[in-house]
Amino acid sequence: MKMYLLEASPDETTEVYCTCSAATLIHYEPVGRFYEAAVKRLRNEKSISLEEEEGENEKEAIEKDEECKELTFDEKQYLLTLDSAEWKKQDHYRVLRIPHLRAKATDDDIKRAYRRMVLKYHPDKRKAEGALDIPKEVNLHEYFTCITKAFEQLSTLEGRQAFDSVDPTFDETTPSTYSSSKQDFFRTFQAVFERNSRWSNEQPAPLLGDMDESIDDVNNFYTFWFEFSSWRNYSYEDEEETDKAESREERRWMERENKSKRTKRKKEEMKRIKNFVELAYQNDPRIKKHRDDEKKRKEQKKKAREDAAAEEKRKRQEQLETERKQKEQAELEAKEKAQKEKKEKDKMKKAAARDRKAIRQFVKCENHFGLDKDELTSLERLEKSLENLSIEDLQTLKGLVDKKDKQSFKKSYSEMSGEVLKKLKAVEDERKQSEIKKTQNAKQSQSSQSSSENKWSELELQLLVKATTLYPIGTASRWDVIADYINEHGQNEGNTKNSKQVINKVKSLKKQDAKLKEEVNQKAFSALEKTTNAKQNAKSAQNIQSDATVNNDKIGGPEQAAKPWSSDEQRLLEQALKTYDAKTPERWEKIALAVPSRTKKECMKRYKELVEMIKAKKKAAAQG
Repeated sequence: MKMYLLEASPDETTEVYCTCSAATLIHYEPVGRFYEAAVKRLRNEKSISLEEEEGENEKEAIEKDEECKELTFDEKQYLLTLDSAEWKKQDHYRVLRIPHLRAKATDDDIKRAYRRMVLKYHPDKRKAEGALDIPKEVNLHEYFTCITKAFEQLSTLEGRQAFDSVDPTFDETTPSTYSSSKQDFFRTFQAVFERNSRWSNEQPAPLLGDMDESIDDVNNFYTFWFEFSSWRNYSYEDEEETDKAESREERRWMERENKSKRTKRKKEEMKRIKNFVELAYQNDPRIKKHRDDEKKRKEQKKKAREDAAAEEKRKRQEQLETERKQKEQAELEAKEKAQKEKKEKDKMKKAAARDRKAIRQFVKCENHFGLDKDELTSLERLEKSLENLSIEDLQTLKGLVDKKDKQSFKKSYSEMSGEVLKKLKAVEDERKQSEIKKTQNAKQSQSSQSSSENKWSELELQLLVKATTLYPIGTASRWDVIADYINEHGQNEGNTKNSKQVINKVKSLKKQDAKLKEEVNQKAFSALEKTTNAKQNAKSAQNIQSDATVNNDKIGGPEQAAKPWSSDEQRLLEQALKTYDAKTPERWEKIALAVPSRTKKECMKRYKELVEMIKAKKKAAAQG
């Protein structure tokens, strides 16, 4: 036999360590049920399927089992007492002779049990055998019908769940109380959870476990049971049989009745499970242990935080204490330094005072060295020099005084004093120039301010007249309010008015006669009409003017007749009356603001006019 290896890559090598061993021949003995079936087919010279063989074997096994397992007296008596009309009341597992398996019985167990009962208790077979163990008065078909009903009920998943849900042998008792001192938790609740786990849709259901379970497993266990999903139903106990309904309405009524009873029983069942799960959760030693551990952990964490905070506070206090001491030390050093500097300064001041005194006496003794024309100027030079010379200069002059070197002293004194006087003169000239400039700027500012204050446009004059009427005497901060009103409604470009300017202008207007004021108002009104580009409706104005003339005595205004309302003013008034109803606070002030060319009084008069006109028209229409 030859074997071929793959070709080695460039960086690999192929080596042979040994040769392959020779092939070995092994003999196997044929066994098993498949081999047995094949041999039987060869011997019998016919084709027999494995399933048929298994069926026959099972039948033989059942018959053999029945030969050695006859019914007991109680089982016979139970079968003979069955009533096919009351088949729902029978125990189907007991009928099929598998009461020991019950809910744990598999589908094969149920089928096998049913076949066993059919082979032995079928009515035809019992007649053939004579049925010696059954009384003659017993209907042979009665108990076999019950056997068939039992198999039909348990052979389907839905039917079996319906019967298992009301299994009379199921223990539904649950502990209602628990005492940790007298009972063992796991022994008390383990069996309860195991019994009720059969109802779970999710299998296998988690078990209670023991003290060694982790807290995650315990939490998952209780989460499962608190959210328990049960397949248990109570359809087996339905009192109304929908198959016997005579009409659709009757069937629906039966279904509603059955559903209502099932729902009630289901709620009771879920409440029963919830109660014992809550009882177990409240008394579970693992949950209590976990809570105690969590409490201790939180207390330790809290204590750690408190210790850390205390340590931080201690360090902070130490730091503050250190900073306080450093600050006190720095203040002490600064104070000592200041005192030292003060002493030095006082010492220098005293020395400077002595130097000035000696210099002053020396200069006076030398008659000021003839540097100035008169004595007053010389004294002024001396005092200014002594006040403004530096300490080094004073010490230099004092040294020359001590040496009594008059020529050198005169030269130094003349230069130093001349420099001092020159600086003082420059400072004085600068101060005077600054004062002159400030005075000129103040005059210019006052002149421009006065010019701007005195400049009032026609619109501002009209707004001033209207504002004095709108805000009468007694209004809080009246002149400030009037100035704000003019600035808000006026068309001033950077020329705002303040309360002082308003007061001055009002005083100025009061000095003028009534004719001049009327002329100003008329000009302002004309300018406002031009800016709004309003086209007056001649016919409407003529009608309004005629109506105003007729009602002049009633409204009381020759001034109203002199100023007819334009169509734009009428439109603004009507719009304002619609916008601000009678309940609006300060209604007429707001309406007057909406009609810039009219005052509050004029708007009220015009409103009364219109009301009278409407009443007159209605009256005329009623009379006609």
